[in-house]
Amino acid sequence: MSLPKITGAVLDATKHYESLATLELYGFSLNQFLGIMAGLLLISTGATFGRIIILRVLGERLVSRLRSSIMKKTLRQDMEFYDKNKVGDLISRLSSDAYVVSRSVTQNISDGIKHAIVGGSSITMMFLLSTKLSLILLAFGPPLVFASYIYGLKIRAISRELQQATGSLTKVAEEQLNSIKTIQSFTAESKELHRYDDQIREVFRISVKDAVTNATFFASTGVLGNVTFLLTLGVGAHLVMNGAMTVGDLTAYLIYTEYCGSATFGFANFYTDLFKGAGAASRLFELLDKDPVIDQTKQQGFR
Repeated sequence: MSLPKITGAVLDATKHYESLATLELYGFSLNQFLGIMAGLLLISTGATFGRIIILRVLGERLVSRLRSSIMKKTLRQDMEFYDKNKVGDLISRLSSDAYVVSRSVTQNISDGIKHAIVGGSSITMMFLLSTKLSLILLAFGPPLVFASYIYGLKIRAISRELQQATGSLTKVAEEQLNSIKTIQSFTAESKELHRYDDQIREVFRISVKDAVTNATFFASTGVLGNVTFLLTLGVGAHLVMNGAMTVGDLTAYLIYTEYCGSATFGFANFYTDLFKGAGAASRLFELLDKDPVIDQTKQQGFR
């Protein structure tokens, strides 16, 4: 997060020194300072490497425990439960839904924290560089927050609908493949294919709705980001001409604006995946919270 400020400092310093050999930054020569920055960037790369490995292992352990708990609860259900919940739908919950939840609470939360830190640091540095310019840009914040909230609610509903449709598709395929001898005996291949195609079309319809919702939101935020950048460039140029900012500060400010925009975009993705995880989790918790009418592991007495 210090790179934009350092870039601006280097640009401003070039105006006060006759040659690069005499240029100093924070008491270091240019070569010494670049060496220190290279070391810090190497540490950052190592930290990123470790974070990805740790989160992947954590995610796999989480999804393993989640699947095991669901299977343990499912195997203890009575026959009424299996009449209402087909095997294909249960398999879909154990596979795709569990994976979505695992990714949502490990990698996704990590990315969300990262974007929050980057965005918060960028906004802080923007205010330190130019309070006037930052207050102008701050006006775009409330509309973006409100749009993100509405978008999150829609994505959660669409995600649950999509998971249910995918589960139904798996259920139909499982029923057809298990009953293939009966289907061929009655030459019902065309009828069953039509039923399967209907489920595919339903999944496709929901996927299109999900794509349109995503495209609308991200296109809108993209337009907002472009307007913000142009406004920053225009007002910043006036501040530089009036002596309120240096060229280096404006350069650093523009880079921080890009950082903040990327963090906002990333946080929107985090928000989307979080609500998708919530939609998938609700289907899993339905199984975990379901208690059998007759416990198969306990001896039942007669009256």
